[in-house]
Amino acid sequence: MSSDFIFATFQNAGIRVFNCDVFVDEEALVYSTDYNGGRYILECNI
Repeated sequence: MSSDFIFATFQNAGIRVFNCDVFVDEEALVYSTDYNGGRYILECNI
């Protein structure tokens, strides 16, 4: 476990480690950046 990295497994691809920056605002919007993937803005609907 790590608060700095995301560990993911893929079928036939082994384990990959991602270093993502994440910020969650007061409206539950999640802003995430990935070095190779760009920027993501996600909304949590519960």
